Amino acid sequence: MSRTTPAAPPPTTASRAPTIPVCFSSSVTVNQLAAPTSPNVAQINNPYRIPVFIDEVRFQIITQNVTTAFAGGALRVGFSVGRHTISQQPIPVWLYGTPIQRAREALSEVVGGVNTTVEHYRWKLARPLYLAPGSALVPTYVRTNAAPFDTANAMDVNTTFVGRAIPPGLPMPDARYVPYVATFASTLPALASGIEESNSTHLFNPFIKGLYVQRLTGRLFDPTGTDPFPGPVVGEAVTMSLEPGSGGAVVLATLGDSYGYGITKGNPLPFGEVFDVPRRAMTFHHILQAKEYYKILLTGIPAGIQAQIALVGYREEETLVTVPSVR
Repeated sequence: MSRTTPAAPPPTTASRAPTIPVCFSSSVTVNQLAAPTSPNVAQINNPYRIPVFIDEVRFQIITQNVTTAFAGGALRVGFSVGRHTISQQPIPVWLYGTPIQRAREALSEVVGGVNTTVEHYRWKLARPLYLAPGSALVPTYVRTNAAPFDTANAMDVNTTFVGRAIPPGLPMPDARYVPYVATFASTLPALASGIEESNSTHLFNPFIKGLYVQRLTGRLFDPTGTDPFPGPVVGEAVTMSLEPGSGGAVVLATLGDSYGYGITKGNPLPFGEVFDVPRRAMTFHHILQAKEYYKILLTGIPAGIQAQIALVGYREEETLVTVPSVR
C-alpha cells in the first residue's frame, strides 16, 4: 500500500498571513466655510515600518455651544490614497457607513458650563485597503453650508484608522482593492416643487472597469428642526422617511438604473423603506460597469430638509508600487 504524500500548504500571502492589530489617529479643526482642511500628513502616514491593511475608518466630531447635533450631515470629507481618488467629491461624513449599534450616534453633555456634543460614525470597508509603509489614506474636510443650515462653532474632528499589520518579507498583493464613494444631495433649501432627481454624473462609475457596489446609503439632513420628531441624531429627519400619517410630510423615493430598469416598482416608496431606518442603507452586491449609474427621483422634500445619498463600493487596481525593505 503506497503512502500518500501530504499536499504542500498553500503559499503565504499578505492577505492570508498572521497579522497584528494596528490603530492610529489624526485630528484637525474644521471651521465654517473655511478652505478644505486636512490633518498633518505626518499624523496619518502609515507609522509602521511594515505594510498594513486598513479595515475601517472611524470619525469623532466634537462641537460646542450648539443646541442641535448635525455635524454628520454638515461636515463633508473626501479621501485620497496615492494617485487614487476615493471620493467623487466631499461627502457627508455619516454617509460612508451604517450605524453599528442601537445607540445614539450623538451624545450631548455640559462640560465646564459649555454644551458639548460628540458624534461618532464608522466606515467599515468592504475590502481591506493595502497601505505600504509611509503611505497615507488622506481625509480632506470641508463645511459648505452657511447659517441657518450650519450654525456650529469650530468642529474638532478625530479620524482613526483601524486595521492589521502584515509581517515583513511577504510578497505584495498583485492587486489591491481601492474604495470609492459617490454622492447626490438635494438642494438646500429645497426647491419649491419639493422634487429633485439625480443625473448620470452623481451615483455613477467613472472608471473604465467594473465598480463593485456594496450599498447605497441615505439620510434626511434636518439642520433647522423641520421634523417635529427627530431621529436618534437631532438634525436627522427620521419621521419624514416613514409611512404617510406618521407625522405629516413624507419624502418619497423612486430608484432605477441607467437602462431604465426600476429597482423600486409601482408607486414611489417612503425614503425610509428604500434606505431602511435602522441602517440608513440599501445593501446589495452589484457590479456597475463603466459609465453606468443609478438614478433616484425624490418628491415631497420640505424646504428645510436635504436628502443625502451615497454609493459605496470599491474597485480593483493593479499594484504599481514596491514595498521598501525593512532594516
